[in-house]
Amino acid sequence: MYETSDAFLYLLSRKHSDLNCFSHVGEVLSVGDGVVRAKGITGVFIGEQVYFKSKTSGLLGMVFNIEEVLISVVILGKDTSVSEGTLILRSGDYVKTKVGQYLAGNILDSFCQLIFNCEKRYSFQYTLVAEYAPIETRAPGILDRHRINQALPTGIKLIDILIPIGRGQRELIIGDRQTGKTTIAITAIVNQKRFHSGFITSNTSKKTGGNFVVEEEKTKLQQMLEKLRIEKLKQVAGSDVQISWRDRVYCVYVAIGQKRSSVKRIYNVLERGKALDYTTVVSATSSEAASLQYIAAYSGCSMGEWFRNNGLHGLIVYDDLSKHAAAYRQISLLLRRPPGREAYPGDVFYIHSRLLERAAQMNYNKGDGSLTALPIVETQEGDVSAYIPTNVISITDGQICLDKELFNKGLRPSVNIGLSVSRVGSAAQNISVKEIAGPLKLYLAQYRNFEGVGRFGSDLDPTVVAIINRGERLTELLKQKKPMSTYQQVISVYAGLNGFIDNLELPFVKSYEYLLFNKKFTVLLFDKLIFSSRDKLGIGKLFMLHKEHEFSFYTQVFGIQSYVPYLKRWLQYTNTYFSKYIQDGFKFMSTLRREKILLKFYY
Repeated sequence: MYETSDAFLYLLSRKHSDLNCFSHVGEVLSVGDGVVRAKGITGVFIGEQVYFKSKTSGLLGMVFNIEEVLISVVILGKDTSVSEGTLILRSGDYVKTKVGQYLAGNILDSFCQLIFNCEKRYSFQYTLVAEYAPIETRAPGILDRHRINQALPTGIKLIDILIPIGRGQRELIIGDRQTGKTTIAITAIVNQKRFHSGFITSNTSKKTGGNFVVEEEKTKLQQMLEKLRIEKLKQVAGSDVQISWRDRVYCVYVAIGQKRSSVKRIYNVLERGKALDYTTVVSATSSEAASLQYIAAYSGCSMGEWFRNNGLHGLIVYDDLSKHAAAYRQISLLLRRPPGREAYPGDVFYIHSRLLERAAQMNYNKGDGSLTALPIVETQEGDVSAYIPTNVISITDGQICLDKELFNKGLRPSVNIGLSVSRVGSAAQNISVKEIAGPLKLYLAQYRNFEGVGRFGSDLDPTVVAIINRGERLTELLKQKKPMSTYQQVISVYAGLNGFIDNLELPFVKSYEYLLFNKKFTVLLFDKLIFSSRDKLGIGKLFMLHKEHEFSFYTQVFGIQSYVPYLKRWLQYTNTYFSKYIQDGFKFMSTLRREKILLKFYY
């Protein structure tokens, strides 16, 4: 991209055979609040990028209105250096941004320029980028798309089992402020780390100096397991399956209208979760111009589309579209466009629909890539019937509704299952997750029906008491602070559904879950079982069940029923040990002492 003065010299020196070069240069008539009215330019189009010949080099604008003689341009930055009489120059192209894999690990502005007040440990990658893409592109057509049939694990049990998200889906996260909307999105980004593990990224690749991903050398045994896994998956799912490096998901987080301290805090969370190798942060804070907040979402979408168009998988989070709509409303009112409901312009639905329609799962002929969108919308007092929430709900393929009351009760994540829905559903789940999703929904629905009954009377039917007790423990089991793999989610919920935690007191449910996946305890348990059991082969299979790779492979192909006998034995042994040595021992301690031990033991 040219500097402003260079662009003027370049254009004025060109020889046009069909157009007068001076028709590409205009003059500013008036400027105010970031909006410029200019004359003298012909042939411009909506969304075109223009240059201002000002003291500030590189000051850009975007054409929004075209009248018979005048045009209205929104300045993409501060308007202090633009005054009446300033020259304005056409670019003949749409506003563009940098794209590519090298951008990962940085905080960028709306024009993909580095924000230098963050750590620069990944900044060397940024200088290697030389590819640009328009921030506004046409969404893929129906014939270019493929049905959504691949899961995008978020690491959250409640979402992955009851409200599954597929690659290429648009799932809205909606709720009041301070209810955990951003936490769900960041957890989903951090959870993608498990698909990047086992690969060398930019931090360890010295020769390339970039973010090229090189697969580690595998042993012969690992190669045999991988070949067996691919063959089995092809038998079940067909030849068109995603394997190896193509399973990885690259993420873009777009912060719109937030405080700089909030963006830096999110950046630190991603860094602690080791997610910056595959995550790009685009920031347009509340202190920046409304025009920059408006185009930030489209710039981030173009970065995510680069992965989709190159046969990879992308995940983009828009945080949040309420502030994005407010920024567009401010621009429209300054342009004197007629206001509508809540002073929003008439095309506020269109700015979000054309943004979210760009998320898609492409077919095999188009590279088989995908772009998944997680837009966030903030509500006021839980009112999902407001203008912007209803607009985005009608555009997306489902919504995750967060409830303030559930959040205050201590339920994390505070998802309202009754209002939340995924219109892709079980099509984006593997066999083992499908098998436990149905019973879990049934138990939670029964628990919600009888939850209020248990508070008023003690003479209840034993069946109702059993439903309430199991529902309470399942609800406690669904509380979560860290992402979990599909393997851990399935086993944990299976234990709750089949009565292995019915005899545990509520404060010990999470401790039992911790013990279930504690490697030291599992090794000690299996050592005792091998010496005391005659079924050596069964114990061997039970031990392989604890290996996440093997469990994920077999349950994805054959379902969880193929391992039920060994799974029940494992859960029963763990339950017996926990009840005998841990829960009974805690009963003799004071409540304060018990809570301290549990916090240290689990968290």
